[in-house]
Amino acid sequence: MEGIFDQVSYLPYLKNDAQSVFYQGFLFRSCLNLYEVDEYGRPTLDLCRVYTEDHKNYVLRLIADTIRSDGVQVSIEDIFFTYDEIIRQNRWGIESLNTWNSITVALEDGRITVGFPSASKDNEKFFTNYILPRHILFTATLDQYRTDFAVSPVYNDCASVLTQNKDINSLIFDLGKCEDTHFAYYQIKNYGTFENFSANSQGEKKSIVDVYESAYALEGFTGKNILTSKLMGVFFNTDSDKVKVRLRRAL
Repeated sequence: MEGIFDQVSYLPYLKNDAQSVFYQGFLFRSCLNLYEVDEYGRPTLDLCRVYTEDHKNYVLRLIADTIRSDGVQVSIEDIFFTYDEIIRQNRWGIESLNTWNSITVALEDGRITVGFPSASKDNEKFFTNYILPRHILFTATLDQYRTDFAVSPVYNDCASVLTQNKDINSLIFDLGKCEDTHFAYYQIKNYGTFENFSANSQGEKKSIVDVYESAYALEGFTGKNILTSKLMGVFFNTDSDKVKVRLRRAL
């Protein structure tokens, strides 16, 4: 369980802070993988093969046979819909997407071409945007995306949102079908403010939060300062008979 103190969204493009983008990755995939890089520090291939000669004009093809949670396969039209209508045209009027209105996106002969105003290796980051299902959202308004789709999201990654009504401030992801982790569930709980969390964990002693992000280390937690510009992975063997619940929480 992770303690948070601000609003997040597991739906792509509604919020783009680091926490929200991380949670969105439980449910949605992208052409390039934001959380895996090659020996040159570039995002690795996920749904697509992406090619460029000048870091300004890119050609991509769908390479992964991915079935969404509703049984429909991810298509090249899904990618075109996401890149052109959701991002370039910004049909939902999301302010953070205005920066992409000068790109070009075209679909022809089963491939997509994307052009940027100037050449830069950073343009590759565009292809880490999560792909949305066209067959569900092609007529949806932003309000319908926020409500109807949020209640029953059609996702293309391994996790799912666990239905639960006991705690309206918690969101639980079921990771049971995810092959690259031994976690069964990942829960985030919004305390609103750090003060509320402090009172809950120190005074009432009710919190079972494993990790939180703050400059202050409360009793029972150990503060860690991580200064790095690299993506970091932490692994431990949950198959070992030496790993008990208490040790997992400590880790």
